[in-house]
Amino acid sequence: MKTQVDNTARHLAERAATERLLNCYLRETGILEPPFEPDASKLDDACRERVHHLEKRGQVMVLRLAAMDAVLMGVCRYRSVVGHHEYEAEWWCRHGGEAPRPIAGVMELGRLLMAELAGENQEALVDSLLGYVQNSLEKTTRYIEMRLRNGPTDWDPNVSDPLLTSERSLLFGHPFHPTPKSSEGFSTQDLARYSPELGATFRLHYFAVDPALIQEDFFPDADQVVIPEPVREEAARRLEARFQDWPLLPCHPWQYEYLFREQAVRDLLADGRVHDLGMLGNEVYPTSSVRTVLDPRHDYFFKLPFNVRLTNFVRVNPLEQMQRSVAASRALSIWAQHKPFHCFSVLTEFGYRTLFNPEWDSDTCERMAASFAVLFRAAPSGLPSPMVLAGLLEPDIQGGQPAIMQCIDRAARDRSRTVDTKFLGEWLGRYVEISLLPLLQCFVQAGISLEAHVQNSLVAVRAGWPDRFFVRDLEGASIARGIAARHGLFHHLEADSAAFYDDSEAWHRFKYYILVNHFGHLISTLARHGEADEQGLWNVVRATLQDNLNLFSEKGEADYIHDLLTSKTLPGKANFISRLRERGERPLYVPVPNPLQES
Repeated sequence: MKTQVDNTARHLAERAATERLLNCYLRETGILEPPFEPDASKLDDACRERVHHLEKRGQVMVLRLAAMDAVLMGVCRYRSVVGHHEYEAEWWCRHGGEAPRPIAGVMELGRLLMAELAGENQEALVDSLLGYVQNSLEKTTRYIEMRLRNGPTDWDPNVSDPLLTSERSLLFGHPFHPTPKSSEGFSTQDLARYSPELGATFRLHYFAVDPALIQEDFFPDADQVVIPEPVREEAARRLEARFQDWPLLPCHPWQYEYLFREQAVRDLLADGRVHDLGMLGNEVYPTSSVRTVLDPRHDYFFKLPFNVRLTNFVRVNPLEQMQRSVAASRALSIWAQHKPFHCFSVLTEFGYRTLFNPEWDSDTCERMAASFAVLFRAAPSGLPSPMVLAGLLEPDIQGGQPAIMQCIDRAARDRSRTVDTKFLGEWLGRYVEISLLPLLQCFVQAGISLEAHVQNSLVAVRAGWPDRFFVRDLEGASIARGIAARHGLFHHLEADSAAFYDDSEAWHRFKYYILVNHFGHLISTLARHGEADEQGLWNVVRATLQDNLNLFSEKGEADYIHDLLTSKTLPGKANFISRLRERGERPLYVPVPNPLQES
């Protein structure tokens, strides 16, 4: 029997999924803002009557699906300059000459939008993607149910760890993805055991591996400290003397079960070239990425492989990605010696380790290396503890303000101010100073484009005021080959390193991840919940860039700032169409209006 909590959770999950599907569709089909119909004469009598009824609740959006010979009608509650629109839950559809009827939930809405995008004879593709939408919807519903039963999230740093709280707060996920919380391969029991949204903690399994089967790359001496000391001590007690120097490989418990289904792995265990040490060490908690974990008493995150499909990808660690991450980390560490920042840090990725058996065929070797590889990343240090920006931006399911607005309210009270448009602008200006300005300097002065989307960005606030900014996860970092060569900083890197990109492609990635994904989400949240003009907040970003042009004084540097301030569009990732066309690994991009361009 459904309870009120069950019904509320399903309603919130459906509404979030509806918002994501519609906003993806509008952005990816070039509809720059919700299509309103001020001219009622363009509507027939049946649609006009339905629109008149909906107008009592807000501004009506009328979306024509030409291929489906259908018209969708609903209410838009918030209009965003970069596409983060918000809608009422109720939607109506008119097919052909039929009377308008209510759409029976997000799955029907999804089928209509997908069929319009996919074209004829693509039922199998549509059904497949709808399955992922259903998966995501069910997971989101469960996460919300748990949170409703547990009560409001307490962000007080005196009560809970702010980093841990923020890692567990991504109930809805990516705002421009059709299946943001889908996880193919997780059972219901697995969700409870391993999902950050459900508060999971667990211990890791460890293997001791014949050194001849190890492939690794570390910063000097880092391999000696990335494994927790209690783990090393317990492993030493469990291993015979002749195996004491064998490297240790941590393994996620879900992945442990997966690997034991592989005959190649069982053969290595039977031959004694790999030793199963069982569970070792303290409990760890998963971060918002699910497969990266942290022991709060240890100084390193472990980015673990995970043969589960989360959103678009099976989250294993291919060697190329490991090598790119460590190469980018080395480049950043060298550049940081020339250009230290007080309030900006990139979490160093000190190395990786995996099992690599040259006796296997190349396909097995590559697959197993990706399924064993672990990346070791520094944890943030110092106080106040940072929080994941994506968690701070999540809607409050109890109807309150998102955590980012709680921070801003605290900052205003600390200064005897009120949260008005002027104060929001001051807070945002400070945030730009510790985040966007250093990120731009990384690119234009060193050629390093960081994948600083909201889930990879951490911010520490002091009494609510932006204090320090961290970027994590260098898997998606790119080094602009031409800029790096001009500055002569990275001659030590392999010329064919996977971290190198053409300058234009690295800049394209910068503009998407940092401007469209990161600042688009942040500013729309501040505007919506702070009751401020969204374009006005983008003007604050523009003014802050203009006020700091002195930071970009070398030849060619200001050209990139000029591009940001004058280009008509920015690139937006087309996750919806990319999924329909099965291009998850090579996503398409669409132009998004540039709110930094002076009107």
